[in-house]
This record gives sequence, structure tokens and C-alpha cells, in this order.
Amino acid sequence: MNFQKEIIIRKGTNNDIKSMYQLVEELAIHHKHNPDYISNSPEQMLADGFGEKPFFRFFVAEDNGEIVGTAIYYFTYSTWKGKSLYLEDLIITKSHRGKGIGKMFMEALSDEVIKCGAQKMKWQVAEDNHSAIGFYENIDAELDPDWINCELSRKQIVNSMKEKELVTT
Repeated sequence: MNFQKEIIIRKGTNNDIKSMYQLVEELAIHHKHNPDYISNSPEQMLADGFGEKPFFRFFVAEDNGEIVGTAIYYFTYSTWKGKSLYLEDLIITKSHRGKGIGKMFMEALSDEVIKCGAQKMKWQVAEDNHSAIGFYENIDAELDPDWINCELSRKQIVNSMKEKELVTT
């Protein structure tokens, strides 16, 4: 029996948010975080994904009605390339890894890139996620060692703004 024939990849709906959020919690645990590390919530994801201006979109992998994976993405803009699809997370529940679902998600995302007129798809992978790195190398993804990821948390931004207020007053 071909496992992939049992799996359905489809666009996520608001009814899928709770199941998708459980996969996000599973991912946090996989990366050795306590689920309390997540400051998002299913309610916030529902508002952010299905509000007036959705911030993200997603696909789900369904096995006999059970959601076993998700690919969460949104569109960004590159001054050099134009519209880009950014893959925020590709999560497959542990019991279904190694079954071809990642490849099915990448095909669905590639179709989305073409359909939406984007010029590229980008994502990140943790350096210690060797199985994912191997998967991406197998699909000929370019792994760029020259760019450093940067971020500021909300707390850092607020603290920085408070410091500037003190200096200017």
C-alpha cells in the first residue's frame, strides 16, 4: 500500500487551527522548549490567519481525517527579486515523518509560488536538524551560509523605546 495515497494535502481552514496549534506545541517540545515558551495561542492564530487581513496561510496533511502535518507560510517582498513565499514552519507529527509528506508539502508550496507569481521560496532550518537539512539538500535547495538571522523581541523593542524616551526627556 502506498502511504502517500492515504495522505491528502489541502489548504488549511479555520477549523484546522486547533490541530495546527497542537503541531506547533509538538515542534516546541522537539526543539527542547516547554510549550509555555509559545506566546501565541489558537485564538490569536485564528484572528491572524482569518481576520480582515490574514498574516499567514497554511496547508495541512490529513491522514484519514486526522491532521498529521502543516506548512505555514506568508508572502514577503524582496527588493532584488520581488514577491517571495516565506515558509515559516513545516511540521510533521513524529509518527508520520519519513513518509513523503515533506515532499508533498514542498510540491504544494511550489505550486503556490507559481500560482501567486512569486519569484522564490525561502525558509530557515536549525543547524542541528540534520534530517531536514538532508531533505532540503535532496530537493536541491540552496543552503546559504552567508546570511545571519537577526531578530528583536517585542520586549527588546519596548525596552529600547523606553530607553530612548528617558534620553530625550
